[in-house]
This record gives sequence, C-alpha cells and structure tokens, in this order.
Amino acid sequence: LVIFAILRIYFSRIKEAKEKKEYNKLVLIILGFFIGLIAMSLGVGGSVLLTPILVGYMFYSLKDAASLALFFVVFSSIAGAISLYINNNMLLIEGTIIGIASIFGVYFGIKLKNNINIKSYKFLVLLMYFSILLSTIYQLLNS
Repeated sequence: LVIFAILRIYFSRIKEAKEKKEYNKLVLIILGFFIGLIAMSLGVGGSVLLTPILVGYMFYSLKDAASLALFFVVFSSIAGAISLYINNNMLLIEGTIIGIASIFGVYFGIKLKNNINIKSYKFLVLLMYFSILLSTIYQLLNS
C-alpha cells in the first residue's frame, strides 16, 4: 500500500487548488466505504490509501486530498475505537493521551500545510511515505 501511495503521489501533477470544484458525493461515499473496509482490516488509518486515489485518479490537489484524508481518519478512528471498546480491547488512558496529542498534531499540521508551497508539500508527503516504508521493512526484517 505504501509503495502504491509513493508511486501515485510521485507521478501526480502538482497543482494548486485555485477553485473549488463540485465532486460526486456518491462516489466519495462509496470510495470511503471501501477504503474503510480495507484500511480497518489492515489496521491502518486509511489516508495512505485515500490520498493517492484522490490525487492520482480523481485529480484533487494534493493539499485538498490530504485534508479530506485527515477528515476520513477521524471517522475511521472513531469506528475503530468503538469496536475496540465493545470488545474490551481498548487501553483507555493510552488511547486518550494519543488522541489528544493527535488533535494538536492535526491542528499544527493544517497550519503548516496552508503556509507551505505545493512542491515542498509534495516532497514532505513523499518523505513521510518513504519513512513509513522503511519503518515497515525494518519491522518485517526484525520480526
């Protein structure tokens, strides 16, 4: 999945979001449903799938796609938390700490995203995906 994300983002055209376009909401709902199924089954937040699909196939700007992916992660995180809670697998204290820290991280990440040019943003997104890929490879080799 991460290699797919890297390739889709790398080969996508850089474009600034100049005007707000209307997109088919039904397509977005269906896409979110299937990405949710896949992402939750694999234990990932879903934005690693959603961002490259929105950029590479639906031609969203990278910044808009990243914002939508963050919005998607809120819902997938809530669904995951409910599922863990129902099955008595949730670590409430640790989950609360991570959740609060994530809120601050998203807030400052959005501020940073709005103040950075699109080429630098694309580089940073690719750098993040490469670090995820290297971390995954490292974990696989040491398990």
